[in-house]
Amino acid sequence: MKPAASSPRKLLLWDIDGTILHTGKAGEAALGRAMGKLHGIHRGLQGLEIAGRTDRWIVEQLLERDGKPNGAEEVARFLDVYVELLAEELPKRNGGLHPGVLGILEETHQDLNWFRPC
Repeated sequence: MKPAASSPRKLLLWDIDGTILHTGKAGEAALGRAMGKLHGIHRGLQGLEIAGRTDRWIVEQLLERDGKPNGAEEVARFLDVYVELLAEELPKRNGGLHPGVLGILEETHQDLNWFRPC
């Protein structure tokens, strides 16, 4: 049953890594490796506060920290490499969902007032 057209929409946002799942720092490793692969810099994420930040924000700050261009094209290129390296890093880690998350996601999915596919 669809909610009435006048029903207010609700938006549910999740910070994925650390909130609903843990990846064993696969993202941090992949970001550091991407910086090494693209720019030959191997400092990892030293000096950056990444908790709660988006990947795009982290990449922009990482490039800025090391004096590299951080415009849209550079960030997109970096993110492409990061995603490739993340696919390599994830299987090496002991990650998974935090307890209770699957139930929350299933319950939210069943409630049409919360979940509407885009």
